[in-house]
Amino acid sequence: GMNAAFVNIGLNQNGFLPLQKMAQFMQLPANEKKHPQVLSSCAFVGKKVLVQVEADATKTKGPKLTELYEINEKDLVFISQGNYHAVSKKIVDKEIVATLRKWSNEIRGTDGILLRTSSEKVCIEELTVQWENAKKESLDLQKKLINQKIGLVRSENSPVQLIKQLVKEYKVSEIIVDDL
Repeated sequence: GMNAAFVNIGLNQNGFLPLQKMAQFMQLPANEKKHPQVLSSCAFVGKKVLVQVEADATKTKGPKLTELYEINEKDLVFISQGNYHAVSKKIVDKEIVATLRKWSNEIRGTDGILLRTSSEKVCIEELTVQWENAKKESLDLQKKLINQKIGLVRSENSPVQLIKQLVKEYKVSEIIVDDL
C-alpha cells in the first residue's frame, strides 16, 4: 500500500500523512518499522493527531502533513517527537559545537532540536529557557487537541505573526508600508 493515512483537518480535502512522518513510527526501533502491521498500529480511524502542514494542498491533492511539528524559538527549533538533534554547520568553533551537542543530548529526551547559528552566542541557560518555552507550548498544543474536534489549533508563519516577532525581536517602533 501507500503506507499513509488521510487525516481530516477541517478542509475540503483530507491531509496526507505518510507513515514516515508519524510520531509513533519514528519512535519504533528499526527492526519493528518493517513489520507489515506497523501502519495499523500507528494510524486508525478516530485517532486524534496533532499535525503540521509541510506542503500546501493543490487542486487535486490535500496538504502533506507531519506529526513531527516544529516550534520556532529565536536560537533553536523544537521538533516534537523528532528524536533528532543538530547543530548549525555554520558554527565553526569545535568547542562550542561540542558543548551545544552535549547540552542538546541531555535536555531533549525523545523530542528533536535544531540549534541555529545564533545559538553559538547564547549561554546555555538562555537556550534552556527557550527549550522549556517551546516544550510548554508543545504540551499546551497537545492539551488543546484533547478538547478540539477538528481544525486549526495553531497557525504558524502567518504574515502578522512574522511581523509581531520581528517587531519584538528588533524593537521596531515604526512600520512603513508602501502598498497594500
